[in-house]
Amino acid sequence: MKKRIARLLMCLLSVAFLFCACGATGGGEAKAKKLGVDTIQKMFAVEESETMDGYFENATVTQLSAAGTNQTNAKKSNDYSVTVKNDAGETLYYIEINIKSGKVKTIQQNPSMLKLTEEEEKMAANMASSGIFDATVKNKAPRQAGAYALLWVKQRFEPNVEFNQQSAGQAYENKDYPSRAFFDSTITMQSGNVYSVTVCWPSMDVVQVTVLDQK
Repeated sequence: MKKRIARLLMCLLSVAFLFCACGATGGGEAKAKKLGVDTIQKMFAVEESETMDGYFENATVTQLSAAGTNQTNAKKSNDYSVTVKNDAGETLYYIEINIKSGKVKTIQQNPSMLKLTEEEEKMAANMASSGIFDATVKNKAPRQAGAYALLWVKQRFEPNVEFNQQSAGQAYENKDYPSRAFFDSTITMQSGNVYSVTVCWPSMDVVQVTVLDQK
């Protein structure tokens, strides 16, 4: 009888321990999912719809290691990634965020999510002859992209901080997104934070921000 009671107690303790462990993990993932989804929706001004709500509801969460990977044998951190995919498995949004500080490490949106105006559609259709890839000073697009990138960072990351330095690169293509051009800018704020920002032409929307150096 004593042995049966002892075994029962051991069983209950094991279940309790498993429940606590699962609860701790689930709590971190739940917090990361809510924080990540809320941040994506706010930063990219995602329009609400039943379809998009479903995609966000089914977002996947991964706890990252201290090195920024999800290796199981690496030291875990408070950094999580949240990935939002559509029914076809295509990634629509992605974010890496620290659930303790709330700081964003990187945030991305699929360029296919961008809505173009009628004028921008015409520009995209004539990209080859638009001069967007002109490397001379006549092409104002790189400077415009850099200005949009800086404004985006200031509005969403550091509204009360001025910038120290900004550099904007020339346009380049991505074969996965035809009739689109991309500009990469590097922005250094007076806080010491350094951002890498990618802007998509012709709508000049930000599609990716990565914090290269975060204070």
